[in-house]
Amino acid sequence: MGSSPLPVSLQSKLNSASGSSQLQSLGTKLALLRNIIFLLFLLRWTKKGFYQLRGHGIIGSLVATYLSLRKLTYSLLLKTPGVRAQVDRQVSSAITDLETKLVPSGPDITRYTSLPKEPWTTEQLSEELAKLGEMKHTRWEDGRVSGAVYHGGAGLLKIQAEAMERFGVANPIHPDVFPGTRKMEAEVVAMVLRMFNAPSEGAGALTSGGTESILMACYSARQRAYKERGVTEPEMIIPVTAHAAFNKAAEYFKIKLHVVPCPPPAYRVTVNKVRRLINPNTVLIVGSAPNYPHGVVDEIPALSRLAQTYNINLHVDCCLGSFLMPYLKQAGFHSPWEEEGGFDFRLPGVTSISVDTHKYGFAPKGSSVILYRAAKFRTYQYFVAPDWPGGVYGSPSIAGSRPGALIAGCWASLMAVGESGYIESCHKIVGTAKTVENAIREHPSLRSALRILGKPEVSVVAFESIDPAVYLYDIADGMSARGWHLNALQEPPGIHVAVTTPMIPVVQQLIDDLVGTVDNLKAKALEEAKSHGGKVIEKKRGNASALYGVAGAVPDKSIVKRLTEGFLDTLYKAAASTWESIPQGPPDAILGITEAFKADSFGEKINLGVGAYRDDQGKPYVLPSVRAAEEKVVSSKLDKEYAGITGVPSFTKAAAVLAYGPDSAPIKEDRIAITQAISGTGALRIGGAFLERFYPHGKTIWVPTPSWANHNAVFSDSGLEVKKYRYYNKDTIGLDFDGMIDDLKNIPKQSIILLHACAHNPTGIDPTPEQWQQISEVVKAQGHFPFFDMAYQGFASGDTDKDAYAVRHFIKEGHQIVLAQSFAKNMGLYGERAGAFSIVCASPEEKKRVDSQVKILVRPMYSNPPIHGARVASEILNNPELNKQWLGEVKGMADRIIEMRALLKKNLEDLGSKHNWDHITSQIGMFAYTGLKPEQMDKLAKEHSVYATKDGRISVAGITSGNVKRLAESIYKVTG
Repeated sequence: MGSSPLPVSLQSKLNSASGSSQLQSLGTKLALLRNIIFLLFLLRWTKKGFYQLRGHGIIGSLVATYLSLRKLTYSLLLKTPGVRAQVDRQVSSAITDLETKLVPSGPDITRYTSLPKEPWTTEQLSEELAKLGEMKHTRWEDGRVSGAVYHGGAGLLKIQAEAMERFGVANPIHPDVFPGTRKMEAEVVAMVLRMFNAPSEGAGALTSGGTESILMACYSARQRAYKERGVTEPEMIIPVTAHAAFNKAAEYFKIKLHVVPCPPPAYRVTVNKVRRLINPNTVLIVGSAPNYPHGVVDEIPALSRLAQTYNINLHVDCCLGSFLMPYLKQAGFHSPWEEEGGFDFRLPGVTSISVDTHKYGFAPKGSSVILYRAAKFRTYQYFVAPDWPGGVYGSPSIAGSRPGALIAGCWASLMAVGESGYIESCHKIVGTAKTVENAIREHPSLRSALRILGKPEVSVVAFESIDPAVYLYDIADGMSARGWHLNALQEPPGIHVAVTTPMIPVVQQLIDDLVGTVDNLKAKALEEAKSHGGKVIEKKRGNASALYGVAGAVPDKSIVKRLTEGFLDTLYKAAASTWESIPQGPPDAILGITEAFKADSFGEKINLGVGAYRDDQGKPYVLPSVRAAEEKVVSSKLDKEYAGITGVPSFTKAAAVLAYGPDSAPIKEDRIAITQAISGTGALRIGGAFLERFYPHGKTIWVPTPSWANHNAVFSDSGLEVKKYRYYNKDTIGLDFDGMIDDLKNIPKQSIILLHACAHNPTGIDPTPEQWQQISEVVKAQGHFPFFDMAYQGFASGDTDKDAYAVRHFIKEGHQIVLAQSFAKNMGLYGERAGAFSIVCASPEEKKRVDSQVKILVRPMYSNPPIHGARVASEILNNPELNKQWLGEVKGMADRIIEMRALLKKNLEDLGSKHNWDHITSQIGMFAYTGLKPEQMDKLAKEHSVYATKDGRISVAGITSGNVKRLAESIYKVTG
């Protein structure tokens, strides 16, 4: 019998009711979940509020809220546009001052911001390291630095250096490779554990410094609380005077930090406030032995009892106390809290201690020890990666690889000093600190102005100012001006002195300077008060005053933070400005000679370094023809419009005729492209650029050895590779003609060859006409391209045609050449920079194309050349009377040079010199290569006040009839 279906309408109602019930049930559950979440949230914040009130009290919590609101208000104020702009300017100015102080600059500072192209020699490295060690600094070697360097004795440094050198490549991450390093590290830890009375199960690890030791203690405490008690929101309680490394650990490891005040006069942590702040999330409490600011030891026994009661870690920071604290009693001083069990592992609540071996353990910087009561605490600081594809990885602390050299240096230091040595050092260091403390308490000038902060118990003595006339931070600046580096403190403002071994012998000087500084500040304050009717005058503060004055006055520390960040950035600046990375260029040899000459007070000194003509009285010489030509140019009242790109046409045309000769085929056929240049240097530069761009063969130019010093730089900057061929024979002090010809035959064909047309600079040695003919033949046979430099036409022999022989012979033989001319020497137009560059072309049509490209090259270099010197030279070259006068004057200059050569040779021979001085007269032009060695040139300068370049080159123009005899005597004395 079948069942009849329900009516559709009824079925629909039933389905609707069922769905509604389900929705109501889901809503109820969501509401319940929401209420639970709200209750948990409420419970969480109620608990936090309870812990806050219990830890700080109602008044303390209100004060904390007020301070937070005040800080927020100042922060918002500093972000307003007007205030922020002013603050930005002041911060920027302060950071610039920091850079100026910390990143030295100047001609004696060379920056290295990229690897050297070639490895440095041992000598270079030693020299640079010596310079770095001698950079201006506060003299820690003289004991004038608070802390920082704790021993520094030569004997101990030598031992450390030997140990570190022997283990320079050692890395304790590979104990099987460096077993000695592992052994030394274990022994250092064992020694320090024993020193701090650790139980037999005590353990420890070597770290890179006190900060890492503290980080490890905090991390271990956090991990222990997480693994043993499930704490996920860790908190730790520290004294306000605890080292800033605890703040760093809190930030790094996300541990909430409670800071407990250390009120005066004791400046110790308030134990009752520590107790009130302890809650289930507390993983660590901290005490210092002693603290860094004031040298005060916290009440460690009371903290130990708290740690035991609540089963939490207690860390004792003994980084500063290090090897002094354990030996105070044996050194004859009171040991803090000895009556209550001391400060170390003798107290059962102490779980870890940080000890800096690189402070009063005298080890090299970069070593500290973190000690634990038991190995299980150390395990919590380990890091292990068992599944890493590179193998099972484990490290005992933050670092992976560590320098075995520092471990060796630490171990060697401990063994070298020994227990008796540390006891003796403790006696001297703490005794010296007592001397400073007593002086501040008892000296009339100091006790009326300063007050000791807390009760110094080890090596640190801190003080504050109690005299309104003596601004505390002005004392720090005043002592800095006297060569001392003391440590400024804040909240409250103070200064501390951390006594070290180097300071022991100069402690009385420290006290005397402190008295002098305080007395000066008192006197200045009194004088200012009198002169201003008793009003307080705002004055510019020093570095310490400025920084700590801001830090103490502004509730929001963002400005101080920015200054500190700027300071840290400055430490990594290899350059103080955009251009500071530019290395110091080598000094100019001629400039150096001139400076040395000027500094010499000897009345008969001789300068043979300057490459400019001097008359027989040693004075600069202006040619009469130049004076006359200049008068004509000025009287013509010409305009000062730009010359064309290629210069003054009348000058360039006449310059070409002077060089090539009026009957030269290229002149007659109008196939010389010529441009005015900025003297000979500019002509060479244009020529180098032209050849680099258009010469169809190799881009290498071969210059003689030696050659004018600027040739290499000019051609290199033009883009040409510079190579050298033989020219000078130092044995004969003459031309190495065979070597020159051999090189010209064997260098790559179609090379560019630089040739000095006359008066070779710097040797004064020229080929003979016959030799020039052979050179021309070889150059033509090899397809080389000649580049003539003619800076001394007329000045060499006194005959402009004779001096142009080489150029004209090459033209006659069909060479296409380029030529650089200068009118500095032969017209004395040194400062007018008149020169010319010319290219011998195959045809007038080719000349036009070449000329167009020369203009394109010159345009971005300097656009247009100067016109005055070119107009003067043009007047001389184109005016027949002036030209004749000039040729006579040029010959006169050349003849004087030739005469001085002959006189020098004769005087040397008359003195009985055993050397052959024929080269002095066979050479030509302004310079002579004497053949003297660098050490002989040094003797000439130091013993005889005769100045010239070390290569033995002298400027004959500097020789006069009045000094030639003394010069010959000086050369004779240094050569024999």
